[in-house]
Amino acid sequence: MTLSEPLFSGALEGAPESWKYTPVKDKDAYLTGWNEKPLSIHEVLRVRGATGFGVLLGKATKTACIDVDKENLSLEKIKENFRNYFGKGLDELPKSISWTSGKTDRYQVAFEIPESYWDLLSSFRNPPELPEMELRWRDKKGKHLQSVLPPSKHPETGSYKWINSPKDAPLAVAPDWFLEGWAKLSEKKIKPKKRTFVDYEYQRTRDELDYDSSRVEEGLKIYCQDHKYITYSKKPNYDYWNEIGMTLHCLSKEWEDLTEGKITDKHLDDWIAWSKGHENYDPNACLDKWNNDYKKDGGLRINTFFDYCESNPIHKNHKEWLRRREMWEELAKLEAPKEEPKRKKTELLNDIFEAAVKGDEDSYAEDFAEMEFRFRKRSKDIAIDLLKVLRNKFTNKVYSVGEVDMSKVDSLEYLLEGYAIKGEVGILFAPYATGKTSLACGMVRSGFKKVGFLDQVRKRDKFESLMIMSDGGANRFKEVYDQIKLTPEMVTVWASDNKQAKANWKCDLKDLIKLHKYLKNNPQKKLVIIDSVISMLSGTAFEYRDNTEVDLIVDFLRSIIAEPLGVSIILLSHLSTDKAASSGAKRWVGACGWAAEIKAVTVNEQEDYTQRKLLIRKDPINGKRVFDFKIDENGIFVPVYNSDMKGDCFGELKQHIQQINFATGRKVFTAQDFHQIKYSSAQINRTIAEHCKARDGILKKQKDSSGKVVRGKYELKNQYILLNDDKNQQKPATDWDFWKN
Repeated sequence: MTLSEPLFSGALEGAPESWKYTPVKDKDAYLTGWNEKPLSIHEVLRVRGATGFGVLLGKATKTACIDVDKENLSLEKIKENFRNYFGKGLDELPKSISWTSGKTDRYQVAFEIPESYWDLLSSFRNPPELPEMELRWRDKKGKHLQSVLPPSKHPETGSYKWINSPKDAPLAVAPDWFLEGWAKLSEKKIKPKKRTFVDYEYQRTRDELDYDSSRVEEGLKIYCQDHKYITYSKKPNYDYWNEIGMTLHCLSKEWEDLTEGKITDKHLDDWIAWSKGHENYDPNACLDKWNNDYKKDGGLRINTFFDYCESNPIHKNHKEWLRRREMWEELAKLEAPKEEPKRKKTELLNDIFEAAVKGDEDSYAEDFAEMEFRFRKRSKDIAIDLLKVLRNKFTNKVYSVGEVDMSKVDSLEYLLEGYAIKGEVGILFAPYATGKTSLACGMVRSGFKKVGFLDQVRKRDKFESLMIMSDGGANRFKEVYDQIKLTPEMVTVWASDNKQAKANWKCDLKDLIKLHKYLKNNPQKKLVIIDSVISMLSGTAFEYRDNTEVDLIVDFLRSIIAEPLGVSIILLSHLSTDKAASSGAKRWVGACGWAAEIKAVTVNEQEDYTQRKLLIRKDPINGKRVFDFKIDENGIFVPVYNSDMKGDCFGELKQHIQQINFATGRKVFTAQDFHQIKYSSAQINRTIAEHCKARDGILKKQKDSSGKVVRGKYELKNQYILLNDDKNQQKPATDWDFWKN
């Protein structure tokens, strides 16, 4: 059985976005390798057999805990020891998230640790200065610790309980006086770093490096070839391979330092070519070692490599060495396969793309690895390049930077009046459980029913929607689906469901291709809602907290999906920890064309759960606006106050012009005629332009005898006249059947 989701997930309302979790059973972490695999709370809740969950501590969450672990001392004595060491009392720490196991005078307080202190702190349990107290950060190996959170089961007291829950108190930043004392305590534990291989007593000359580099090739080919049976080395195969790479990396680093970065990774290809002789050769492992592990402290020097070479028995017998070298050269000529010409970078990139289109996972993985290895490209950079290929292929355009002809730029137009904009990406964010998904479903229903939404009266063309639930399974969305009375005709749902063998959609190359293909084959699907930005990037090469990557993702969603297919994309997101914007990178709001936030409504200092406040923070067509809304008895989203309703400028302008035409017979109009209705000048000007463009518009720009547009003058597409008997009816002047009668 899994954890009770409403009970457990509700307990974390307001928890920091940075927190990650692990399932526990009777206070202990439940999964193997848990401290290397942080999970979201939704993933933890699906783990069977767990009795609760803990928050990971350390760099992954920026969180540490003070654990008062009273056993024999009184709480007063513990507080006295704390004051004696830190110079201030426990009670002088800022209010922060805290909880207890239920045992008397036992509790934990969590604090955020600034990055400048991450490498200065060590975990302590019952140090002499602070007996019966634990300072929890990371273990001796730098791995995460975890602290069990309420309402997890406790084997003795029943369950853990909040003192200050995340909803009641934010995660406070640990004060400097406490951090300085902790860092001072940690100095006793931190061992001095080993001298790294780049800390030379002197920088060697180019001649010395040239001499050592000239001996590397023959050393690898002649003296280090017995991969299976290394009789002259007492080290196991892996250790021997690893240390050979480390010594060659050291020599390469000397070259990089001497040339000030002009020569880098000089002997990487030598080491990789030699490594191919191992049965378990893995190019990715080679690159990971070279780019990460070998940059750590304590690396071996190149002299160790030459020691290995000289320890080979054949090194002492020059004639044997010559024989072995000649034999090796002859075998290389006989056995060397004829290699096909290597693909250029653009060719390889296109092959990766085509493999993704065809769903050929094996070719995709092989070509992707080749791109990483041959061109020293990070997976993230390859993913970006592939999305550029996707954009260029699907739009049949090659993008470049340069001048834009503004006369060819289309004006923005609503898909759903006031909310969803055609060809744009929008974002709707809100705190936990305030109705983001419900509001988005309301947009779906209004678009299908062809009615105005919330404060908007104007109707737009009917459309269908696609709801992509990347955050959780389909069963969690079904409750909202039924509540808003959605139907399969209104919306298609993509979500994970084990019963139907469906997986979550991700914002990566393969799933973007799938989305583009689906929308192209289903042109009636005009609104795409993705819940949420965090989950759609989870497991991809992109990080939702990175501003640069967020700009790229939003741009690709707009240029690959929204603009070419004429759809509107609405992203759903949580509120950031500072309660100022969407969670993750600040650029989510800046990069999106439309942005709105849902807030709780407070009456007499109590939250009113029957209504919410909507803040349209960004709207390039109608501008910012704020109003309260609710769901009425028919399940329709409506403003709380009628004064918040917006009129139908398009319809009222049409009626106004028709009335002038009926009364005077005029069919040519100027701006002065339009501005008699009570709307802002900007909105009227936009509406005039839309009447000239829209299928149901009644205006067109007037042209002179030479076909040139007359500025500021418009004429009716069809002239309307009054029917004989009924003054409320009008008929187009081009209706010839009417005139015959």
